[in-house]
Amino acid sequence: MHFKHTLEEHQMAGASLRGGLHQQVHLITPAFAKDRCCALGLWIDANEDAWDGFPAFLHLKIAHASFHTVAFVVAIAVEERRLSEAAALLEPGSLFESAAELLKIAVRRFQHESLEAICVPGDELHACKHEQKMVHCELILRHHDLKNSI
Repeated sequence: MHFKHTLEEHQMAGASLRGGLHQQVHLITPAFAKDRCCALGLWIDANEDAWDGFPAFLHLKIAHASFHTVAFVVAIAVEERRLSEAAALLEPGSLFESAAELLKIAVRRFQHESLEAICVPGDELHACKHEQKMVHCELILRHHDLKNSI
């Protein structure tokens, strides 16, 4: 799963909502309401059994559902042309912005912790990651030695 693309998809939802404030557009409110209408929601649904009980996955599910709930509230306000209310819901520091930020954090946390969960010391993936880290550290040390010798 390319989580970067899913975050971009959710950022586009925010752009669509903001666009609705400035022009008469019809928002597809069920797309905002249902957290299973986007790529991330479909992935969560399809992988629930595999990751069930994993704290970072639960956090991701909750953050994703929360984002869609808040986006749906904003979409309703836009559709009903309650534009000042919708604008307030989209301001920096608003509930929508907080939900979007929490979703980003949840995605990053899941990515990080899921890699650690599957990467058990002693397996090939762990050895590969360890080797990459060692090569990276070695390059940094060489660069530092070259700088000091000049």
